[in-house]
Formats: sequence, C-alpha cells, structure tokens
Amino acid sequence: MAFCLLIFVILCVKCTTTSTLEARLAGDNRPPNAGRLEIYYNNIWGTVSYAGFDNREARVACYMLGFGRSGLSISRYYGGGSGPVWLDRLYCRGNESSLAECRHAGWGVRSRGHNYDVSIICDDNNNCSTSHSGCEIVWNTDMHTLHYELLYIRGTLSLHKLQSFCGAWKNCSINLQRVSCTFYDLYVKVLQYPEWRRFKVNVVMQRRYNNVVSSIHHMCNNIEPHYEEYRPCYRNLYNTLRDECYYGRGGRCEWLESRQYCYARKILENCNTSVADINMLNMVIYGAGLRFFQYYDDWSCSITVDQVIGNFTDLGEFMNSMPRIKARLAGDNRLPNAGRLEIYYNNTWGTVSDHSFYDRHARVACYMLGFGRSGLSIHSYYGVGSGPVWLHGVSCTGSELSLAECGHSGWGVSIYGHSYDVSIICDDNNCSTSHPGCDVVWNTDVRSLYFKLLRGTLSRYQLQSFCVAWNNCSKNVEREGCTFNDLAIKVLQNFNGYLRYCSRYNVTQHRYNEVIEAMHFLCGSVERDYEIYIICFQSRLYNSLREGCRYDKRFRSCSWLQSVKYCYARKIQQTCNTSAAIIGMFKAILYGKAVLSHLRPNLST
Repeated sequence: MAFCLLIFVILCVKCTTTSTLEARLAGDNRPPNAGRLEIYYNNIWGTVSYAGFDNREARVACYMLGFGRSGLSISRYYGGGSGPVWLDRLYCRGNESSLAECRHAGWGVRSRGHNYDVSIICDDNNNCSTSHSGCEIVWNTDMHTLHYELLYIRGTLSLHKLQSFCGAWKNCSINLQRVSCTFYDLYVKVLQYPEWRRFKVNVVMQRRYNNVVSSIHHMCNNIEPHYEEYRPCYRNLYNTLRDECYYGRGGRCEWLESRQYCYARKILENCNTSVADINMLNMVIYGAGLRFFQYYDDWSCSITVDQVIGNFTDLGEFMNSMPRIKARLAGDNRLPNAGRLEIYYNNTWGTVSDHSFYDRHARVACYMLGFGRSGLSIHSYYGVGSGPVWLHGVSCTGSELSLAECGHSGWGVSIYGHSYDVSIICDDNNCSTSHPGCDVVWNTDVRSLYFKLLRGTLSRYQLQSFCVAWNNCSKNVEREGCTFNDLAIKVLQNFNGYLRYCSRYNVTQHRYNEVIEAMHFLCGSVERDYEIYIICFQSRLYNSLREGCRYDKRFRSCSWLQSVKYCYARKIQQTCNTSAAIIGMFKAILYGKAVLSHLRPNLST
C-alpha cells in the first residue's frame, strides 16, 4: 500500500510540474519562430543553459510552444536574459511533452550565467514534409564531399554519381512543388539530418542552408547537363586557385566579394573558352562558400553567394566590374622606391592599414606601382596619411594583379585609424638572387653560425663549407654588376634563413648591410686565420663577455656600443693569448654583436 502511495505522489508531482511549466521566445530583432528560450516556473520567468542543449531538447521546447516537433538549437544567438537560469545540463529524448519531463541538474541549479542562455528556432511550416520520393537520397548525401570531389580533388566526381544525385534532387523538387513547397521551406527539418546539420550553426536567417540549396540548384541545372565539357577545367583549375587566390583556405565570408575577381581571372587563364563562363565562376564561388559557411561561425556575415556575382551573365563583363584602383607612395624624406602606401578608390586618395599586411601584400602593391614582384612591408615607417583608410585585413597570395583582387574587410571598413597606415619598400633593381652557391647562403642561419664561432664549437669544415658557397655566390653576383647589398629586398622577402629578419624595419638597410659585412669578414679574415681565432674562442671568451660586459643582452640604443666596446677590448686582452688579441678579434666580436643582437627599429651602428 505504501509503495503504491509513493508512485501516486511521484506521478502527481510530475503532472503538476508539467502543467504549470510555460515557455516563450524572447530577444531583439527575431522572427516569430526563433528566439532565446525562456520558461515560467515557480511564478518567475527564467532561462535555460546552452550546456548540453541540442536539437532533441529544441524539439521538445518547440512542441511546448505549439510548433510541432521540429526545432534546432542555435547556441546563444539571441544573447542573455534575466531571472534564474532554471535548467542546466538538460537531457531529453525528443518525444517528451514538456522540458519538465527531461532530466536536468535541478531547478535553478546552474553552472553558468546568462551568457550561456540558449536560443532555438522552430519549424513554422508544418504543411511541408521531407518525406517525398527522391528526398531521402538528398538528405542523406554529404554535400561537402560532393563539392569536394568536384572542385577540391580536381574533377574526380564521376558523371554517374553526379547524375544519380541530380536525378534524386529533381525528383524531390518536383514532388515538393506538387504540395506548394520548396527546398527553402524545409530548412529546420532538413538541418536535423546528420549529413546536413553541419550547415546549421546560427542559421536564423537560413543563410547557410540557402547557399547550399542554391549551389545544388546551380550544379544540377547548369553544370550536370554539360559536365563532360566542364570536367577537364576542374581537373586543372583547383591548384592555381589554391596557390594564387587562397581558394579553399578559409577566411572571412566578406573576402568572397574581392577574391571573386581572382577566381574569374584564373578561370579565363586556365579553362577552354567554351567553359570559361559565368556558370564555372558560380560553381567555384559556391564551393568556396560551402567551406566558409561550414567552418566559420561568423554571426555577422550577411553575404549570400548570389549577391557576390549579381546579375552578370558574361565572365568578361564581370571582370570589367572589378574596382579600378591606383597606388602611390607618399611620405617625407623617402626613397623613390619606398613610402606610405596610398590607394585611389572612388575618386579619393586614402591609405591601407598595416594590420596583417605582410611582404606578400607588399609584392602586389609594388607590382601595381611598376616595380615588379619584390617588396617588403615596413609597417608605419613613413607615418600617417589622410583621407579614408580604404583597406584593412588584406589577404593576398602575392600573385594578384591588384590589391582589389585580394581578400579584405570591405572598402573603407577599418577598425584602426591613420596611426596604423602601412609603408612599403619595393625593389628597384634587376639583380638576381639565383646564382650557384647563393641558395646555400640565403637559407643558412648565419646567427647560429656566428654563435657557434663565439662559443668555440664551429668546426673548420662547417666554416669552409659556408664560405665556399659565400665566395662563389659573391663572384656570380658581381659578374652581373651587382653586390650583396643590392639584393636586400629580394633576400629579405623570399628566403627562410636568418637574413630574412635582419632589416625588417630599416629602410636604409643598416641591419642587413651589417650582417653582410660580418659575413665578408667571417669568410675573409676568420676563415683564413681560423686556428688563431678558434683558440681564443675556446678559452671561454664568450662567457667572459657575457658575464662581464652583458654581451648577450639586447641594446636599447646603438650608442651603448660606443661605450661597451672598451669592455669587449679589455676582455679580449685578458682572455686571449697575445697572438689572438688582435684588432681582427675585436672586429669579430663587434660583428658578432651585430649578427646576434635584435636592435630596436631605425637604429644603426
């Protein structure tokens, strides 16, 4: 009897809780079927935590709200609410009548605050069903893999596979139209399928889903009927898009609006005339869009792929729509090949932000200026300009014809002022780095080489091997009327050795030139009299300099070297024998400081 009474009490409590629990949707600028989920319990409105809240829980909440059993969790899209966080770590099967029937941590027992309040979107179109002939094949197809085989692995998608999918797609579409529905009406239901849920994140305005549906319409209506003609182009196109337009490497969705011109140019350059058309560009952009919208949870992105191309039907006309911008160099006391980068757009001169503006971006700007594809970013060296900051967050590969082809945040969209205006330096000579021996030099970590010398661990063989390459490179450079000093910009932008970091800020090349002089000395005097120098270096000279003269510390100004050099000379006399205590050893120590130190910008010794 007592056991029966206990069951009766539990059931009554459950019934009371379920019947008194109410739900509502809240939040600013929301459609009627979406919002922050709020529940009314114990006479107080409160919220529900996002922790553990998935589509199953959303379906129960939508059922409580009268929308039926189709709903999606959309993370914290509509922001935080107020009152108690009534439910945390909720777990439902999806068929409950109320969230009160689901397991949870306890009423008002929470581990997070209102910044984790969950939002949901419910299906408000109960008349449209996903259960039609052909539709199950569509909903259970991995659309990302389909596009990947078409675009990313060079046309390996077979004609049979494409035709089979498109046949199901068209069959499904026809059956939906018979009941006055379209694919766009089904997004809440479809995004609950495992193969499609990857496109659901924060899909209140359906952008991701709509872009996928539009891409399939395009693929099945415009590409599939002529696939054998388009396929050879896909086989050759991907690599050049990837390498020269950053295709498939992610980024912000806004970049599509500028990178589309790079895509179009590469289609014209790499595809036969018959298939170098707007349909190919559409497919390439849809493919890029699928990767953007799959991997990047950009709540602010308001671009649909259709907006990118607009109403253009001819690829040549589309290319002519690219903004025609000009570039110039400005600033006081500048070299002819260096200055603050300024852009002429919309009949107004403005500047470019140095935020994420690297050497590859400078190469594009230098190409626009007529200097060829050699250039360095030197940050804000030439100070501030005026007018709009036209470009911010630029993303180039270095092979674009214009900065207008690079990804960016939008014309005139910048979070920084003119204090971040970028400056560049361009290569103004025809001297080449490609000579026998030179690659060994440019890719050698000369800092490590000099450090081993100072510690007495550099072998004669290591020194001779480097110096053979150095001398060979030097002779070949001189044969074309050039010197190492003429190669600074090319060396500093293209190679991975230590020289790349020697002159990052210094327009007059002081750091690079110092290192070049040090290498000439190393492969001249030191290599010739190796046995004299190495005995002194092996006698703990480096430790003596480091402990007595702070040799391993970075200088705050080069004037320090003018005074500390006397400390260096004294340590050489105290540590080395008479034959090694020579002016050459003193030079070796000073050059070593130039190579090992990271002097502050704009300083010279």
